[in-house]
Amino acid sequence: MKKIFFRVIPAVILGFMVLVSLPNVSHAEHTSEVGAKTPPPPEDIDIKGIFDPDHDYLLDGTNLLTIHDKDSLRLEGTTYAEQQVDTIGITFFLQKWDGKSWKYVGSGNEDSDSNKKLFDNSILRSAEKGYYYRVKTSHWLYHNGVYEQGETFSGNLLMK
Repeated sequence: MKKIFFRVIPAVILGFMVLVSLPNVSHAEHTSEVGAKTPPPPEDIDIKGIFDPDHDYLLDGTNLLTIHDKDSLRLEGTTYAEQQVDTIGITFFLQKWDGKSWKYVGSGNEDSDSNKKLFDNSILRSAEKGYYYRVKTSHWLYHNGVYEQGETFSGNLLMK
């Protein structure tokens, strides 16, 4: 009987210690980064771009969102074409997470160039500390009477 007692008690104590040391998963899901004014956005299915594979000229688009300084973000993007096209461009849309959904901040900023195969640009936009942001970019071109367009989304970024 003593042998069983000395085997069971340590096992019970060890089991209790393991249970107590496990992180509280429900708490971890709602924990925000230090300085955040809202809970973080949910992890979306990792769809970063929407481009029609049947486009004749528009290949792809990329974007990047970074902190420029204490009051602004840098939005960068590149549009890629299969060949030199009549007009190629990008439109930037800054989005802010309000704790429930993504909201547009201001209007879009559009820029373009002519007779290019690639167009890249960057802009600065004001941002409020403590909020999550992302950039949505519309990549587009016009060539021989054909208009093609696709979209990309950056990951989210907490303005600190």
